[in-house]
Amino acid sequence: LANKQIYSEGVLVNQVLGQLDSHYSSYILCNDIGTHRHVTAVYYRAKNTCDYITSAGFSSFGTGLPLGIGAKLASPDRNVVVIAGDGGFHSNSGELETASRLGLKMTVIVMNNNTNGLIKRYQLYGPNARQNPKSTDFTSVSFANLAMANGCQGIKINDFSELKQALLQADSYQGP
Repeated sequence: LANKQIYSEGVLVNQVLGQLDSHYSSYILCNDIGTHRHVTAVYYRAKNTCDYITSAGFSSFGTGLPLGIGAKLASPDRNVVVIAGDGGFHSNSGELETASRLGLKMTVIVMNNNTNGLIKRYQLYGPNARQNPKSTDFTSVSFANLAMANGCQGIKINDFSELKQALLQADSYQGP
């Protein structure tokens, strides 16, 4: 899964999954809704029952972080990883304060492309295709700074070669 090739788009979801599988012997994956979820649903292979948590039925946008908080509260000794797109993460990023206040240590990976990608995709295709970038695209946000502002560690990576070190750094951090 983890193609070593570095893509011009940055880090791809399948690369993240491959690195996570190499890094953790077992982990709970909480997946937000967005374009990244389609890739994750195909490539992620859970090792245990309930290792993959997502909002599949209603596909509720912004559920990744709250799902991660719930998973960590239910399984405090397990590694919990949240994968969210920047659009979905924007919806509930305030829950970083909840995770920090409760001292919940989990890894949150935000796939940042400065757009609500899945919504944009739906607007571009179909018989009534139309898309206004003002409705789906937004300016860049430093999610690492946002995490730190809420009492969590924040690490930004720009390409796949930085991911392994970022996971090691996250593991060694003593706070949320």
